[in-house]
Amino acid sequence: MCAGIGILSYAAVMEEDSWSQCPLKITCVEINPDYIEIGKKLLPHAQWICGDILDPDFLRSLGHFDFAISNPPFGNINSSHRKAYKSGLFEYMVIEAASQIANNSIFIIPQMSAPFVYSNSNNSRWLDDCRAKKLKKKSV
Repeated sequence: MCAGIGILSYAAVMEEDSWSQCPLKITCVEINPDYIEIGKKLLPHAQWICGDILDPDFLRSLGHFDFAISNPPFGNINSSHRKAYKSGLFEYMVIEAASQIANNSIFIIPQMSAPFVYSNSNNSRWLDDCRAKKLKKKSV
């Protein structure tokens, strides 16, 4: 999701080649066709799909996945599909979209959007009051 040129997918393929005999089926979804053209050179065996991952109709058309991985754009980014999501932050909208099509997901998000402190800290800890917990309350 928000695949860019496919670096996270490439890393997943490299890790899979090291540990497993089961080949991964990779689907990369990206809105920018120029990134897709580069990605096809990096991961020619992946299925590349150009589309807006936040478009509910497009999202449903993708089917269901075991895993979603993403390093989405961060912050208050305009989307014509904003009303379909509970959060106004793009990273949370992508997380919410992934929850609709994947059993599991992994995201790279900014520290201020994470429900724990890990970066620049000697001990990781869960935060009592943070953006992620506020979004979770809206979702319940």
